[in-house]
Amino acid sequence: MNKILLCILIGLSSVLGFGQSNSSGSKISAQTKQIVSELIEGGGVESSSVGYGNKKPKQWENFERFRNNASVNELVELTNHYNGVVRCYSFWALKKHKDMDLFPLLKEHVNDTLTVWTFFGCSLLEEKVRDFIFKFAEPKQMRELDSLSVRQSVLNKKNTRIDAMKPEAGKYFEIRKHVLKEKEGEALVLLSRYKKRRDIRLIKNFHVSASNEAVFTYRAIRNFPHEEFFSLLKTELYAAFDNTYYSTPLMELYEAIAGFKNAKAVELLDVPFDKIEAEELRRHHVYYIGYALMNNRDAMYDDLLWKIWEEGYTTTPDIYPYLSSLNPDRARKLEERDEIAPPW
Repeated sequence: MNKILLCILIGLSSVLGFGQSNSSGSKISAQTKQIVSELIEGGGVESSSVGYGNKKPKQWENFERFRNNASVNELVELTNHYNGVVRCYSFWALKKHKDMDLFPLLKEHVNDTLTVWTFFGCSLLEEKVRDFIFKFAEPKQMRELDSLSVRQSVLNKKNTRIDAMKPEAGKYFEIRKHVLKEKEGEALVLLSRYKKRRDIRLIKNFHVSASNEAVFTYRAIRNFPHEEFFSLLKTELYAAFDNTYYSTPLMELYEAIAGFKNAKAVELLDVPFDKIEAEELRRHHVYYIGYALMNNRDAMYDDLLWKIWEEGYTTTPDIYPYLSSLNPDRARKLEERDEIAPPW
C-alpha cells in the first residue's frame, strides 16, 4: 500500500484505527522486504504451535527469519508499516533486544486500533494492534499506556476497523483504480464495502486459489455477500479438504461462507463433518466452523452448533453459554456427559 491509498484511508475517517504513516521502505533491505511480504501474505499473527494437533505454522517460520535477519533500525522503521501484522511482528522482534526501550514507540501507537487475527495454540482472536503490542511493555509502563489509550478513545469517539467503515462516495473511483493498478488486498476489502455489482468480477479476478492472498478475497466477500460469489466459495471449500490448506485462509473462508446466513450456507458448512475422512483434519476444520458460526450468529446455524458440541468437537468456548441459553436441559445433559463445570 503506498501513500496514495493511505491518504484515501485517512480521508475516509478521522478516526482510522491507527495514525502511523506508511514506511517508505528506503531503510529496508531487499531481504527484509521479501520476508515482510511473506508476513503480509501469512495474514495473521501466529505462535509456534497452533490449532488442533499443535501444528507449526509457516507464519512462525516467517517470523523467525524476520527477527533473525532484520536489523534494529529496520524493525523500528517497520513498527510504522501500513500492515498491522507487520507492526505486531516488528514489536515482537524488538522485544528480544534487551537494551531497546520500547516505551517511546509504544506510546506512538495508543491509537493503533486496527484489528488483526492472532492465533496462539487453540486460541483464535481478533485483537487490536495496540492491545497486542502493549503486552511487550513493562508492568510499570502499562498505567500510562492505558491512560493514553482511554484519552485517545475519548477524543476519537469511535474506534473502527477499516473494513467496517461506511464508504465515502467521493473516494470510490480512487480506491478502485488503486486495486486495479497496485493489486492491493486491503484496498480490495475497503472497495467491497461499496457493494457495487460492477466489482464482482474484479473481486473474483483478484482471487488466488489455495493461497494466503485469498484472505483478501474472503474478507471482501464477507463485506459483499453476493450470490455470485457462492460457487467460488464452494470450490475453495472442497479444495480445502486437502490437508495442505491450513491456518488463516481457512479461517477466513469459513467466515465468508457463514456471512451469507442462508440455507446454502448451512448446507455447505455441514459438508466437512461427513466429507473429510481424516479425523485430525476434520477437527481442524470444525474448529474454524464454530468460530465462524459464532461470529455470524443466526438462528439457522443453531443446529450446526449443537452438532459441534454433541459430536465432541473442540471450538470456541462461547458456544456453550449460548446453547445453554437456548435449551438449558439439553445443554445440561451434555455438560454431565463431558463432566465439565462451565464457568458461566
